[in-house]
Amino acid sequence: MDVALIRLEQFYPWPAEAIAKALAAFKSKEVLWVQEEPRNMGAWAHVREYWNADWGYLHYAGRPASASPAVGTTSRHNAEQAEVLAQVFGEGKRAAA
Repeated sequence: MDVALIRLEQFYPWPAEAIAKALAAFKSKEVLWVQEEPRNMGAWAHVREYWNADWGYLHYAGRPASASPAVGTTSRHNAEQAEVLAQVFGEGKRAAA
């Protein structure tokens, strides 16, 4: 499986032209937003709003929503990190938006 990673460093103003240019080089249009922060933290909600308006549905790959940015144990952190990587590289289920 081929995977391309694009790092988005600017969220506002929304860089629609730069994103379109970066995506134009790829045949596949399945795009995932990947973040290590829990779903209710980080940039997910902001990015999803702009992305869906410009290009349609965006998949989320990351940790589930949580009241805390850290899970509290190394073993649980490692399990969640493995699940994020499995989602990105095709071995896990896609989370709903």
